[in-house]
Amino acid sequence: MPLYRQCKEFARMGVPLSTSTIGDWSAFALDVLAPVAGRVAEKVIASPVHQCGRHGFAGARKETIQMA
Repeated sequence: MPLYRQCKEFARMGVPLSTSTIGDWSAFALDVLAPVAGRVAEKVIASPVHQCGRHGFAGARKETIQMA
């Protein structure tokens, strides 16, 4: 959800916040959770089959995957 809409929702609940505050919180959360996301990506890439809904598909070759 866009930050401006989140601000509107918080304001509707009586919590006035600026988009910069929510943006700062989001940036902090991304920094804190980056190691977790990296570990999840490693596990997914190492898996021979990836699940998508009810159907699986063979994993991509590891040398073609670029990690951020």
